[in-house]
Amino acid sequence: MCSGKIYFDLIEQREKAKNDSIVLLRIEQLYPFPVKQVGKQLKRYKNAKFFWCQEEPKNMGAWNTARHYIDRTLDIIQVKGEKVKYVGRNAAASPATGNLNKHLAEQKEILEKVMNN
Repeated sequence: MCSGKIYFDLIEQREKAKNDSIVLLRIEQLYPFPVKQVGKQLKRYKNAKFFWCQEEPKNMGAWNTARHYIDRTLDIIQVKGEKVKYVGRNAAASPATGNLNKHLAEQKEILEKVMNN
C-alpha cells in the first residue's frame, strides 16, 4: 500500500521484476480513511504480508496516520497475524537528502525491499 507518486515507481519495478505475486494498492484519500473500500480489497489477500511504502522519511508523510487505520481495517476484516509494516526512508530531520545520488540510491533500496518481501 502506498500513496502518491511512489506507486508509479513500484508499478515499474514490479514489471521489470516480472513479479505478479505483488499486489499494489494506492490509497489517495487518507482522511476520512476509506475503511470499507480498503477492507474489501485487503480481504482478498488475507494470507498476505501488508506493507506501507512511502518516499518520505518514516517520521513524515502518511505512515504515522495510515498505519493505525490500516491496522484497524485488518482487525475489522479479521486478518490474523502481523500488522502493516513500513518500507521507506529512515526518520530524518529533513524531507530530502539534498543529494540526488543519495536520493536515487535510497529510492532504489525502497523499491527492492518491496519486491523482495
